Amino acid sequence: TLTQLNSERRGLLQIQVFVADLHDVAELNRQWDAWVVPGHAPVRACVQTGLGAGCRVEMVIEAVAGLS
Repeated sequence: TLTQLNSERRGLLQIQVFVADLHDVAELNRQWDAWVVPGHAPVRACVQTGLGAGCRVEMVIEAVAGLS
C-alpha cells in the first residue's frame, strides 16, 4: 500500500488500468475524479482485457516512496 511505502496519493506517478468491460469506464472515471488529488493526477492508461473470474478492474501503480 502507499502507507507501507511512506507515500500518498500525491506521490502517484502512473497507473495502468485494466478493465474487463468498457461499460465500467464511466463509473471508474467518476470514482477516480473523486479520489485523485487535484493538481497531482498521475499519467493514466486504461485498456480492456480479459481478467480473472469475478475481477472487473486491475491496476498497476507506480508511486514515489518516502514522501510522508
